[in-house]
Amino acid sequence: MLPGAEKRQESVRPHDRVVRTTCTLCPAGCGMKIMLLDGRIVDIWGDEAHPLNKGSLCALGSAAGQLVQSPGRILHPRLRERRDGACRETSWEEALDLVAGKIRTLTRQRGPGSVVIGQGGRVGFGSLLSARRLARLAGLAYADREESDPARLLSLYAAAPPPPEWVKARVILLVGADPASTEVVTMGWIVDARLRGTAVVVLDSRPTQTGAKATRVLPVRPGAWGVLLVALANAVLDTNRDDAEFLREAVVDADSWLAACGVVTPEAAAAATGVGASTIREVAAILRDAFPALVIVDHRPLGAGAERTARAALGLLSLLGSLGVPGGGLVCLGGPAPPVCSGAELQAEPTRGDSRPAALIWEPGDPVSVADGQWGAVLAQGMEFVVALTAFSDPRSCSADVVLPTGLWLEYPGVVHRGTARAFQWHSEIAPPPGEARPGAWIWAALADWLEVGQRFPWRRADGTIDYGTMSDFFLSQEPSTAGLSRALLDPEMNPPGGVLWPVDRGSPIGLEPGATIRGAWRPWDRGRGWPRQGERPIEIGLTPEDARAMLARASVTADTSLPSVVSVDRDFGGYRPTADAWPWIAGLLG
Repeated sequence: MLPGAEKRQESVRPHDRVVRTTCTLCPAGCGMKIMLLDGRIVDIWGDEAHPLNKGSLCALGSAAGQLVQSPGRILHPRLRERRDGACRETSWEEALDLVAGKIRTLTRQRGPGSVVIGQGGRVGFGSLLSARRLARLAGLAYADREESDPARLLSLYAAAPPPPEWVKARVILLVGADPASTEVVTMGWIVDARLRGTAVVVLDSRPTQTGAKATRVLPVRPGAWGVLLVALANAVLDTNRDDAEFLREAVVDADSWLAACGVVTPEAAAAATGVGASTIREVAAILRDAFPALVIVDHRPLGAGAERTARAALGLLSLLGSLGVPGGGLVCLGGPAPPVCSGAELQAEPTRGDSRPAALIWEPGDPVSVADGQWGAVLAQGMEFVVALTAFSDPRSCSADVVLPTGLWLEYPGVVHRGTARAFQWHSEIAPPPGEARPGAWIWAALADWLEVGQRFPWRRADGTIDYGTMSDFFLSQEPSTAGLSRALLDPEMNPPGGVLWPVDRGSPIGLEPGATIRGAWRPWDRGRGWPRQGERPIEIGLTPEDARAMLARASVTADTSLPSVVSVDRDFGGYRPTADAWPWIAGLLG
């Protein structure tokens, strides 16, 4: 590129201040430059210095200011005397007193767990952990989502290279993932890799926008993704047994995984997946010869088979030696949830919802998420008392007994902790919340005061406001794999944009590795070196021959499904599923 020819994003609208921040509206985590005039947002552009989006920004991010300035915002607490009655505006004192009184009454009469806290998928970092902390301290249940299990995601998805590294892959395999529709900016790196000669292979049950850019598309029947990945591993082994060398070095249960591969031959997989045996062998040859390989999965449309599919992908990559190398690895599109802890000094186990709770306190998180609204609707069915923390009217707030108005992510600072790039970033406070709206972290801390556990939220200032830097640093320090992070290292106003890749234990060097574009150790595992909470062989695939046979049997059920077809064969709520195993009272709702 010629000197001075770098992309520059400059607004033509008058402004007196520019603030760098991070978009939280999707898992991409793009850098933003927000132009302000007298404290009001006048324009939003992509940050050309950010290593992920390099100045690009999707329509949703560009229009984020419209959310802040929307006339549809809820500006004051509301409550209704009867379920069939109208809401009336009230004060924070009356609303919090009512909610706290109801919590005390129900927990005294029906025991711990009779009140449940539920949150959406993209709730702010401080609000997420403040709610979990309050639940532990006050004996409330917390309805977590299956995909946020930190132990599982740490072992399966933390091998993800950030998108700028994807162009180093020689073959990219997308499983149930359509980033051209869900993460437009992230898709740009796949297109870039394709133009550089990388083979892009799509496994999906739908015709997708991503497939239109692929080298090859394999229409696979719903629920059979994991079977196809194991069959590909079988075909790789069939042509070169030496491929197991790295596998045995890196994987705890290597022999079990190899035995599982032996069960799923291309011929056996063909009947279940709808992909011919010869095609399976052709794709396996591409994977074997085009080193390194990158696998991108999306757990949302994969439904109940997401974990099995991810484990099969991890085994295939281990077999190919494509972990811990530039351009290789396993990516969970939509953002892996890093391990987070609401406080090591709290009780070891949260309160369980073993019987059906009587009250729900619900915070949807993402203001534009249909899935969050569906999830909240499932949780709220039949509840005696419902509290909604929300910025806009939605199905839950319209029927809730108490509505507490929340601020949006541009109205308070905090950590961006989920993202496809596996990076912790920081978003800045751009404008104050309108009316009497308050950030979620403030609401949970205020409720803790009314429940007389507020002293365990020491980041509240004397005037009741939140010190977000102190709060974030506390929560980051509680988990070994994030203990080396702090607000001072993440804020794009003080640091290079892009954040820091996790895991980062205390004492880890935080800088740019040779050839890297995002700070931190993008390789979570090197030969002979462990990493936080892992040993020298951190990978555990957890698939046995019995599991492989069961996968074949399950996939065979859909063998007569015509293609193209819907993605999920399970009942699905916008890609996020309630966990009936942890919450028995949900099982009846799911039928």
